[in-house]
Amino acid sequence: MIKYSIKLGAYAIVLLFPVHPLCSEPVANQWLSQSKRHQVKEPTQYRDAPLFRISNSTASLIYQSKENINSHTIQFVLVPEDIQLQIKSSSDDQAKQLQRDREERDLSAQEEMAFWGKFSFWVSFGSLLLTALGVVYVSRTIQASTRAERPHVRLFTTIKRKDKNGRILETQGVTFRNYGRTPALIRRLNISYVLADSPPDPRKCTFERTYPDDSVMPQDELWPYKGFIPQFEGMPVNELVKEHKRTGKRLFVYGKIVYADAFGKERYTRFCREFNGRSFTYNRSDVNENKRLNFAT
Repeated sequence: MIKYSIKLGAYAIVLLFPVHPLCSEPVANQWLSQSKRHQVKEPTQYRDAPLFRISNSTASLIYQSKENINSHTIQFVLVPEDIQLQIKSSSDDQAKQLQRDREERDLSAQEEMAFWGKFSFWVSFGSLLLTALGVVYVSRTIQASTRAERPHVRLFTTIKRKDKNGRILETQGVTFRNYGRTPALIRRLNISYVLADSPPDPRKCTFERTYPDDSVMPQDELWPYKGFIPQFEGMPVNELVKEHKRTGKRLFVYGKIVYADAFGKERYTRFCREFNGRSFTYNRSDVNENKRLNFAT
């Protein structure tokens, strides 16, 4: 009865507790040489029965030799408890090492993802920067083209009436000219002829005259066409010229002309010219809406 109880206990091996992976055959053989070996003849009715781990307070069956798997003899080893603790410790160390390897692989994968994320960010940033620079370049190109094609209106010359010998009989007024590449539509004109000790401020010219929508000034054409801008209020220009010659006072024409370009944008030119005895001369007081000399913009 005791014999069969030992045998049934010996069959309790693999099904519940599998063979330990660190327990190789040489190690088991060493344990077999140092431990008490028990051999139990296997009855026919237990030939296909599974093996179970023998567990008590002192020993466990942990290895079955390859040579005896298909034989009718079952070998098992009673392993001391300190050996079991060593095996368990080795298994724990291996598990910890596997966990560390897994964590290192995860960390490496995260670092690689972070690197490619930063790389993608800088590539996108560079593309955005190049796009912005391209937009700025195109915008400046368009602005330069617009400035090159815009109209430029400024005071041009003094109109005088002469006799057949070329003597000046009368100074009548001034004209304007479009120096740009596109037509200008005249909107308003502030102008005045005055005697003064110093050049007057064009922004303080009070007289203003508006013009209809058909007041177009083509490129390189004079305005008014076959005419001039007279004095609209006060002494006529010719009388002011005579007073200038008699008293020596300085004579000026000043004001502002407002016009629109082909896109409907209003522009202007301020001007102030001084009479030199024959005509109102060009000077650098002519400025446009960009605060630049109109002819140079």
